[in-house]
Amino acid sequence: MMPAVGWTAPTGPAAPAPVKSAPKGEAQSPADPVPALPPAAVDVANPPPAIDDTGEPTPDDDDTSAADGGDMLADIVLPCGVRVIVAQDRSLPVAAVVLAVETGTEDDPNDAPGLVHALAYHLLQGNREHAPGGITRMVHGGGGVAQLAIGPAQIRYESVLPASMLRESIAAEASRLRAPTVSAPLWNETVRFARRDRARTWSAPAALRAAAHQSDGLRHDGHPVSEAVASLSERAVASHLAERFGYDRATLVVVAPDPPDLVLNLAMAAFADLPAAARVARDRSVTPRRGATPRTATTQAQAPGTFVWPIPGDARVQAWATVVCGAINRLRRVATEPARVRVRCTIDDDARRGVMIVRASGADDLQTAVRDRLQRVRDDEGGSLAKERTVVAAGLRHELRMPLPLARHLARARPPGPTPPAPPLRPADSLRGDAALRSADATAGVPGDVAYLLELGAATMAAPVDAAPGGGTP
Repeated sequence: MMPAVGWTAPTGPAAPAPVKSAPKGEAQSPADPVPALPPAAVDVANPPPAIDDTGEPTPDDDDTSAADGGDMLADIVLPCGVRVIVAQDRSLPVAAVVLAVETGTEDDPNDAPGLVHALAYHLLQGNREHAPGGITRMVHGGGGVAQLAIGPAQIRYESVLPASMLRESIAAEASRLRAPTVSAPLWNETVRFARRDRARTWSAPAALRAAAHQSDGLRHDGHPVSEAVASLSERAVASHLAERFGYDRATLVVVAPDPPDLVLNLAMAAFADLPAAARVARDRSVTPRRGATPRTATTQAQAPGTFVWPIPGDARVQAWATVVCGAINRLRRVATEPARVRVRCTIDDDARRGVMIVRASGADDLQTAVRDRLQRVRDDEGGSLAKERTVVAAGLRHELRMPLPLARHLARARPPGPTPPAPPLRPADSLRGDAALRSADATAGVPGDVAYLLELGAATMAAPVDAAPGGGTP
């Protein structure tokens, strides 16, 4: 039986230590609800940052965590192709270690849905250095917690553990993707556990998310494991693992009390024996569409008045999208609008494939209603944009005072492509979304690369099922 990974499985061995649930934007595996992290992992001694008269967060004098934007972090691509990001957080004697692989359920072959989901589970079955579940048992045995997060375009193996175990944890993640153990009994067990995993419920229909991101792979759920996947041979499983789960498309993120250069040396030593390989550039960027009217996409779900904008895999842009969405919700109905008009915004959060969703109702012309709201945000009516920017920046800064949320946040950093960033030591603000909000001019509005979120022509709109066969307007 596959060992539990920080959760309670429906059947099987007793669950180990509890673990915090995966972030809102991604699926938590497996299905059962996950209790919160132990109290020791929560910085209860530090309250949320105060807001001074200028509306900006007030730094705490004794704040020694990585939430202080003045700190440095390490960001380098090693010769083997793995990207390593190391940040220092001295608030707790614990470390967060995240191995993020730039692959996901949208990369499933058309004839084998659920493949990546099952492969992600199978990497819990050990390798030539660890027995099945061995890495998880090591983390739990030292008093830590571990979990797996599966998304459309990024899969993460996460752990929080005592800082004294940092060397062992880095070494374990440096071995996770090497020569994974593959056998028919283990694969059958993997499929069984993967099929128990509930799929995430998205707010926007799959057809709209796929059209917004211009990726057909988002049209399917990706969690149900098909019979074609379950019947794969051992050789096929090994081949798919080697193709999709390599260190040349992985990022190791470490947040620890030790200085970044010392932790970086541990990582470099752990990966030193891997052969040189070029970084695989996973280009999932989307060029925002321009025009006066949104494109349309047909959906099986009836979703009239639903407009979707893509949010790229970039922590900075994701933070600004949260600001824009909140500012839309801050606006009050103007006197000229009928009382029945409603325009509300939500975000389907994801490390790489998030979307901003605006739903309008009660208007004779829904496009005009949404366009007017976007213009009012662009004009910063009543200071709605500036106020929301302050609130989101303060909330992010407080959230990122803890090691695991900060490690997840850094795993969202824009992929570096084949060229390593230089120099290796950079200001922590360079990869933090909240830093972009805190440093922004309150009167300048949203940056140019985020302005498309305020353009109706950049959205994808739900169309009736019987309209425009073939997916709608290009």
